Amino acid sequence: MDERFWKITEHAYTTVPLYIRRDKSFEELEEWEDIPVLEKTEILNNPDSFYSGMFFGGESKEIIQRHTSGTTGKYLELYWNKNDYRKSLIPVWIFRKKYYNIRPSDKMCYFYTTSNMGCRDNTEYEEEYRNVKGFSKNNLNHQRMLEIYAEIIKYNPVWLFIQPSMASLLCDAAEETGMGIDALKYVEFTGEMLTKDVRKRVEDIFGCKTANHYGCNEVNTIAFECPYGKMHVISNDIYVEAVDTKNGKNVDTGYEGGLLITSSVNRVNPFLRYNTGDKGKVFDDVKCMCGCNGQIIELTGGRVHDFIKLKDGTRINAYIFVHAVEEVNREYESCIRQFQIIQNDYDRFNVRLSIDEEVSDLGITKQMIEDKFTTNVLHPDIGDAVYEFEFYSQLFPEGKGGKWCWFIRNVDVGR
Repeated sequence: MDERFWKITEHAYTTVPLYIRRDKSFEELEEWEDIPVLEKTEILNNPDSFYSGMFFGGESKEIIQRHTSGTTGKYLELYWNKNDYRKSLIPVWIFRKKYYNIRPSDKMCYFYTTSNMGCRDNTEYEEEYRNVKGFSKNNLNHQRMLEIYAEIIKYNPVWLFIQPSMASLLCDAAEETGMGIDALKYVEFTGEMLTKDVRKRVEDIFGCKTANHYGCNEVNTIAFECPYGKMHVISNDIYVEAVDTKNGKNVDTGYEGGLLITSSVNRVNPFLRYNTGDKGKVFDDVKCMCGCNGQIIELTGGRVHDFIKLKDGTRINAYIFVHAVEEVNREYESCIRQFQIIQNDYDRFNVRLSIDEEVSDLGITKQMIEDKFTTNVLHPDIGDAVYEFEFYSQLFPEGKGGKWCWFIRNVDVGR
């Protein structure tokens, strides 16, 4: 364990009330796993206790406020010291320049769920600051996406920082209008599960390089993808663990578990063994062909709670549906562009598919797509479930803040 992470732990346990009130003091922490897992609900229930008081006084002018998306129902207010915040952004910019020749001065466009510039909900639909232009995901429809795409073409960004669902919709707009983005040379995916079909479509339509970015508002960047497809943890700032979610104990390297993160940078809101809600595998001391060595992660199917639940309590990773979609696309000309699976009962699923309408000219029918999908749901407990298919030309984000969810469980919502 790097000394920097023990140093931020000592800081938290001596200056942050939430940590001070825990059963063990810093001196009593013998092993790293002695630190209890930090849950988001714990912070929401103790909002006035989760900050270091040493920064709210003479240095208060150096504090900036951020927030999470609030898509779970409540915003998590975040505080940073300005210098700490800037420091947290340096590693990812080093990666961008090294691997993709992207600089902070390059013009960029992005989509936001809720803005950190003071615009929330439906009050604003666009925001622009220096060389950055953002668009709200609220109340999107086909016409609005065409308007946004026209604005992006006019702005002519060098790169996009974008969710895969939004990238797919921009691809639709590019194909419909027949117009590209002249200066665009790089797309960075963030915030959602990225499938290989979406990535390939973006690269083919826009003729650009792409990379995946894993992070969260709580700590900024966690890991970044190099040109060799490895997700490198920002190891100077972030420590990642894969743990058994039942007991909080670390699993062996390369085994799947719930992902915990510790940041050595944010001294105002120190996140120690924070539960991201994601699942993945962690590999230590990896030597990569890109020249970057250390921790890498593999995300393995989205949120911990993205699971199918059966009547007997059995939980199945919903990622099996991603496999079914990929098999349809492999067989039928990448015809599925977007998808969303909704579990409405223990044995009943609504499958919403956005498909390329031109595949019908190739003799590919909706029935063929349905049959291929269901035969590739490779789990005996749900192979005989009822699958109700709906076909769309496009799927748009719904719900609070325009958050896109590829899997929704409406049955037995308790965890």
